[in-house]
Amino acid sequence: MRDVVDFSKDEAADEFEYEPETAEVVRQQSWSAGGPAELELSVDVGRITVHLAEPATAEPEGESAEGAEPAGGEVLVEVRHDPSAGNSWTNGLSGIIDWIGGQAAGGRWSGGAPFGGEWFSQFAGGTADLAAAAVRATEISWSDAGRRLVVRSPRELPLRMVPLAVTVTAPHRSRLSAHTGAGDVRVSGEAGWAAVRTGSGEASVQAVAGDADVVTGSGTIDVGPVTGRARVRSGSGDVRLNGIGAHTEIKSGSGDVTLGEVDADLGVRTGSGDIMINDAKSGQLRLSTGSGALHIAVHPGVAAELDLSSGSGRTRSDLEVGREAPSGGATRLRISGRTGSGNVLVTRSTVTV
Repeated sequence: MRDVVDFSKDEAADEFEYEPETAEVVRQQSWSAGGPAELELSVDVGRITVHLAEPATAEPEGESAEGAEPAGGEVLVEVRHDPSAGNSWTNGLSGIIDWIGGQAAGGRWSGGAPFGGEWFSQFAGGTADLAAAAVRATEISWSDAGRRLVVRSPRELPLRMVPLAVTVTAPHRSRLSAHTGAGDVRVSGEAGWAAVRTGSGEASVQAVAGDADVVTGSGTIDVGPVTGRARVRSGSGDVRLNGIGAHTEIKSGSGDVTLGEVDADLGVRTGSGDIMINDAKSGQLRLSTGSGALHIAVHPGVAAELDLSSGSGRTRSDLEVGREAPSGGATRLRISGRTGSGNVLVTRSTVTV
């Protein structure tokens, strides 16, 4: 049995039935939006999933869909307990709550406030009651004027350690700020801009039509094309960017860095890991790895100026070496690459021109 509470239709947000042993509390709300929204999502433990949907095309009565205006869209949010996202600390805390809840329910707890039997009696059902309390205590607010959604998990212990799953559906190119202490952030569709942070967990954003700032303490980063400036940092984990269109800086403590199309200035630094660029078209590229290989594929027909070195490895370029500077002024692509121990290879990209 699952007890679904839709607070968008119920003024008395705290008045609902809950059966500790069998019920799962799920909060759901929705609002009409006239365009892209501002999303501010924060969870201490758990995962955040965002779907940015293309606007549906409304077909006027008696007319074909051709030339119809897109509908404004809708913002939907769902919050539920997510036991699959818990870590060992969370599981250990849940075990303690199970035990103390049983003590309180049986009248065997005599601790003083604020941790006496009365306080723990609200968790008499064990982890089920704890999960329900965390879902109920999660902040969900919406501003019509600014089209702004805020979702924040509880800040007080022990509720802040309950893993939650937050799922949001919003219009195409909504602007996103998402943070998890421990858990993944996954965004499908195109964001207007994106600021994503995870303490430990993966971060993936399908596309960004603007600036992007993505940080993980430990976890892989996978970002689609970014048209604006980008800053990407990972303490430990691989980084993949499908394409960049403005100045981009990437830093990784340990992990491989892979980029698709590069058409702007780029700086990449990794302590230990390979750096691979699949289609370098223009910009000043500064690449550095302490121990790892460099592999740069230059777009067909693009002239490149190279400055490459390896402390203990081979350096090779398959590009033709010209005796004269390219016609038409300055070179569009300049590549500076350094590796402490690893091979360096520059080739032509295999993309179709």
